[in-house]
Amino acid sequence: MSSRFVRAAIVVALAGAFCVLVYLQLEGRTSLGDLPAIVRLDEVSCGSRNDLEVMMSDLENQLVRDPEAPLSLVELAHVSLSLGISRADGSLIEKAERAANRSLRLAPHANYGAIEVLARVASYRHEFSRSIDLSQELIRANLSTGYEIGVSAFLARGMLREARAYATKFAAGQSSSSASFLMGLVEESSGNQDLAERYFKASLRDPVNATYQDSLWARSILARFYLRRARLSEARVVLRAIRDCDRDYLHGIALDGELALANGDAKAAAASFTKAFERSRDPRYLRQLASAHRSGGDIEAWRSIISSAITLYDTAAVIDPRYHRAIHAQALLERADGPLDVEHAIGLLEQERERRQSPDIMRPLAYAYISVGRHEEALAIKDILMKEGYPDVGAEEGWH
Repeated sequence: MSSRFVRAAIVVALAGAFCVLVYLQLEGRTSLGDLPAIVRLDEVSCGSRNDLEVMMSDLENQLVRDPEAPLSLVELAHVSLSLGISRADGSLIEKAERAANRSLRLAPHANYGAIEVLARVASYRHEFSRSIDLSQELIRANLSTGYEIGVSAFLARGMLREARAYATKFAAGQSSSSASFLMGLVEESSGNQDLAERYFKASLRDPVNATYQDSLWARSILARFYLRRARLSEARVVLRAIRDCDRDYLHGIALDGELALANGDAKAAAASFTKAFERSRDPRYLRQLASAHRSGGDIEAWRSIISSAITLYDTAAVIDPRYHRAIHAQALLERADGPLDVEHAIGLLEQERERRQSPDIMRPLAYAYISVGRHEEALAIKDILMKEGYPDVGAEEGWH
């Protein structure tokens, strides 16, 4: 082979490699499209968290002077609820509930602001039947918040057809960021991922009157959407926008941990989950911390931490109104320290199934049934989910 031919071959190969490199660089830039601009939050939205703290102080001072002012009580309930959710602070949630109930006693007629707070508190505590009942009162009063609360509650109960009916009716009545967001939730649950993504992005393009809490929550849902589909570049962009707005936003901290874990950085994931747990004392983040240690190869730490999470859930089952049986069960299934863990998990999931039949309950239950040889019951669960309109993801994917 002549040296001239060899040189020519090398030049062609290098040129081809350069073209591929350029293409990949361009693809990396363009594949994100307008996502960075869509998810960016302005300073006004991000500064409203501090405004909420000032508002709470002002409202409390007003109520010292006039303790029977129903409108001030409703405002205090809304502010307390927003801050309580963003901080995972149960005492603020209870404060919101007390203020709303007191306002409702003082002004029982058409006090829809108080009803809305109570509906949201019920959802926060996983009392979804009550949340749906209250949402219907809001809908009868032609208030869009009723649809927002109702769709989320129906999805949590596994009632996908009802959720779609609510979301579709709401979207038909108005074109808004809230309507797009709800349709995104429904389409994601239905397995229509491209359509769900378009709805989620549409909801962020024109967020009219979106609150600080709503803005961050919508972005956390989009980040979770991307993480579940291993679209890590997009998830990173969304989480950066959340972080730039509020580094202490609990859901953002936890999702940062999930992104780090997906990237194989167990140390960074552990740091994020530790921070989330320290801020909330929620054992779900201990469960994730355990996963980070297992991913990093530290089986001893994994076993110790997952056992600590299970112990906290055992306590929460007695004293915590927001106790989450499903995640307790999932922690038991992950530890699987003998048949008792699996049987305990099955018992918890069967209890929760009496309240709701959403995929985050039914799929882990099917997974647990298979693990103990109860295949017919697992298949029956698959049929129930598919009849409701959920996609078949396989029992091996027990949960996200």
